[in-house]
Amino acid sequence: MLQRVFCDYDVEHVVIGLPLSLNGEEGPQARHVRILAKKLLVVCGWIAQDDDISTVERVSFFDERFSSTEAKRVMADSQYRSKQMRGSLDKIAAAIILQGFLEHLSCDEEED
Repeated sequence: MLQRVFCDYDVEHVVIGLPLSLNGEEGPQARHVRILAKKLLVVCGWIAQDDDISTVERVSFFDERFSSTEAKRVMADSQYRSKQMRGSLDKIAAAIILQGFLEHLSCDEEED
C-alpha cells in the first residue's frame, strides 16, 4: 500500500524515521530500514538498483528515538481510550518524527 501511495501522488520529499540506538548509533534495525527504503525508491523509480540511497536529496532519514514514547504520552494526555490508541500510535509517532524533522530544517535555515 505504501508503494502505491508513494507512486500515485506527486511526492517531492520523503522523511523516513531511522531507529537509532540510545547512544545514537545505527544498529541492525536502522540498516534494515535503509534497505527497505532503497527497495521502495527503486520500485517507485526514484533511483536505480545500484544507486547509493544517501545521495538522493529528496529523501531524509530522521532519528525516531523516543517517538513512540512521546506518542504514548500525547495520547495519555489527550485521554485516548485503549481502543482508540490501537490505530493511532503509529500515526502520532509519524507526526512527531515529521515535526522534529521540520523543526530541524527551521534551525538549519536560521543558522545560514
